[in-house]
Amino acid sequence: MGVTKIPFDQNRYLKKDDPGACNALVLEWLYNRGMPLQRLKWTMKRAVGVHDRSVSSETFGEYGLVITNADIFAGQSLDQIEECMNTIRSWRGKKLFVGFSNPADKSGHAIGLISRGSGSVGFDPNNGYYRIEYQAGDGFDEYDWLKKKILGARLKHFYTEFLIYGCV
Repeated sequence: MGVTKIPFDQNRYLKKDDPGACNALVLEWLYNRGMPLQRLKWTMKRAVGVHDRSVSSETFGEYGLVITNADIFAGQSLDQIEECMNTIRSWRGKKLFVGFSNPADKSGHAIGLISRGSGSVGFDPNNGYYRIEYQAGDGFDEYDWLKKKILGARLKHFYTEFLIYGCV
């Protein structure tokens, strides 16, 4: 098992008063099939413009994506998060948009995952691009990486819900 990280931090590309643009950056990354983002000045300008709108099927459509599955989880325990992982393992779409939120303080974040078997990729606009490599039977897969990110969001940032969209 191995996870290789290539640093990326959206804050390096935002102006002082720009909101975070993670939703749109993840959609752009999913559209580009997991390749690192190019034309960052244009991409960031578009992402900031998209940010204030809520994520919807129309937003996905703007990026050439179609939602095939969606679910909201309030992962309070490890068992509930494991149940969520089992649910999304069964989804047909292997491109995942994961949004974290805390409705009490109106904060949130988004990450993405593209499941490709042993060469899966992940993207967190605040931390970087990830190549997730594993072999069958080693006890780790891309959903374990996702579970780690979800647990971190719960514990470090106090996000109380997460929504997951499967798309093609």
